[in-house]
Amino acid sequence: FDSIAYTLDNGIFYDYARSSYSHEVKELNIIGVASDNSQLKARAAFWTAWLNARTNPNNAFNLIEKAFKLNSSSLYSYDTLRMKYLKGDILRAKGQWVESYIINKEIEQEFEKIKDYFWQAKSCVSIGAILQNLGENQEALNYFQKANDIFEKIECKNCQIKNRINISNNLYMLGKKQQALNILKELEKEPVVMQDTLYLVNVLISIFSVSDQKELKASNKAYNLIKKMHYDELLSLVEMTRGSEMKIQHKNDSALYYYRLAWASA
Repeated sequence: FDSIAYTLDNGIFYDYARSSYSHEVKELNIIGVASDNSQLKARAAFWTAWLNARTNPNNAFNLIEKAFKLNSSSLYSYDTLRMKYLKGDILRAKGQWVESYIINKEIEQEFEKIKDYFWQAKSCVSIGAILQNLGENQEALNYFQKANDIFEKIECKNCQIKNRINISNNLYMLGKKQQALNILKELEKEPVVMQDTLYLVNVLISIFSVSDQKELKASNKAYNLIKKMHYDELLSLVEMTRGSEMKIQHKNDSALYYYRLAWASA
């Protein structure tokens, strides 16, 4: 069980796609049931919740609550801390920002106390994302930069690179458009970004937006990439971007078509 869980932890550190670990998570559940061990079942529920956190946050929330009930918090305080992080992450995905913010502020300090800098940085990213959603862009930027410094310190290059889109978006919101665009253009060429299609699509959407909708090639490329995938949330954003692209070119019928597609997929 622990060797499989280690593989999953390694995947998180290198920020590999969650969807590629469905087999490992299934194996953990099989072992948990066969062992009749509550703690292993708690950890299996945790990893299943992690796998579903982006695609089905409601199901993931039920699973993480199940993990809390099975977990022995007095014996396994670190498990509890990790479960709190994931609960905060799921609540953020569900739009419950206040609850997520409270959890992440608490555990960010706890992870720092035990010198688990990777998860401290992940908590900083979550706090930054919530503040960004609330329009507190300078505070959000501070947290994203704090996470960047920690990722650099622990040599977590993939997470550091992918956190740069957050820094770019907040720089843009603070009026530093060219600086933001330069970061995104560099990101587009990064091998780690090119290997992660979902993230690349996000970068391309940001390039289109940050360039004040002048980078039409980025919008077109994002649309062609997302068409090959089954990811409805991002599809809606790309279709909206595509609609804006058509509107700029005065192709209003086409713009309306893509806006309606975005409405339907949303």
